[in-house]
Amino acid sequence: MAKRKSKIDPVLGEHGKHSVYVRYSVTATGGEICSGQENDGWPSRDPEHRSHEVVGIFTDEENDGRRYKHYSYNEQTDVTFAPKSGNTVHLVLVIYQTGDTFGYSTGNVSVVGVYETSKEAKEIAKSIRAGTYSGYKCWDGYFERLESIEVSKHVIGEAQGVIRF
Repeated sequence: MAKRKSKIDPVLGEHGKHSVYVRYSVTATGGEICSGQENDGWPSRDPEHRSHEVVGIFTDEENDGRRYKHYSYNEQTDVTFAPKSGNTVHLVLVIYQTGDTFGYSTGNVSVVGVYETSKEAKEIAKSIRAGTYSGYKCWDGYFERLESIEVSKHVIGEAQGVIRF
């Protein structure tokens, strides 16, 4: 008896939810082993400082196999609306510090979500700042600290900023 293949909804995709891909690049300085501790078993590290640049927000169709060619990160994010090229959306990012006993890094990026309206995005940002956000909080831990929250407007399918080759 032949097995039936499950159909993939062309609108919702393989995972059954609407999603977009947030592409961003990250550069970092520092983070080297502290001078004089190169041969220590547990050396400390100089602070690492990261900065990021959002390249754009894209749908599954626009991804077309280019996921990791020129971008440091290409994070899939579920959304509550049907994303379409040309639509304006609002991205919420959290910038935070993390580390361990031997060092720390600043400027780490976490995509909180992509929202259809500015109002939704700003409400999420305010709830993060107020400490009432109910989602996953990678910035809330023993070594983690919230640095800032960014809300930015993007057009789905349009790259922005510098594109590096």
